[in-house]
Amino acid sequence: MISQVTPTRDTELNLCENQLSEILDMIAHYQGEHDEVWKHIFAIFVEQVGPDETARFICSDGFVLSREVHRSSPKLDEEKLKKAIFEFLPKAKAQRLWNDITVIERKVDQAKLAKAVENERIAVSVVESSVQEVKPIPHRVRRRATKQDQELMEVGVYPGAAMEEAKV
Repeated sequence: MISQVTPTRDTELNLCENQLSEILDMIAHYQGEHDEVWKHIFAIFVEQVGPDETARFICSDGFVLSREVHRSSPKLDEEKLKKAIFEFLPKAKAQRLWNDITVIERKVDQAKLAKAVENERIAVSVVESSVQEVKPIPHRVRRRATKQDQELMEVGVYPGAAMEEAKV
């Protein structure tokens, strides 16, 4: 064993390493349990409000559990667009159009593409066929309820009220 400490400290450091290893194993175990609980929470939200919807529930202990679904803008698949342009137009016209709507590194310039569509040099359907819908990304949130959350809860108009009524 190669060591930079005195032999009397070797045993102590090895014990510390064993403790760290055990702690890391426990953390991994509890992280797995944590993930399973969130999967269950999300399953309840899906059942109650639907799959790609934001849902929030105010718990009796003053915490809010929520699944916040962020939606990003659809993404243009430039390769699909290029392929579609070259399929629908003669090669020379397609190359000219492609050069017109892209910048030097042959990336589509959104403003130039919009102008080409506006001037009817390219059909809207061709562009739409090249758009990829981005899947919504759910995020899990557990936080203390805010004053606004508490006020909504007091009057009975708060996210999660419908879920509580469904349990009764």
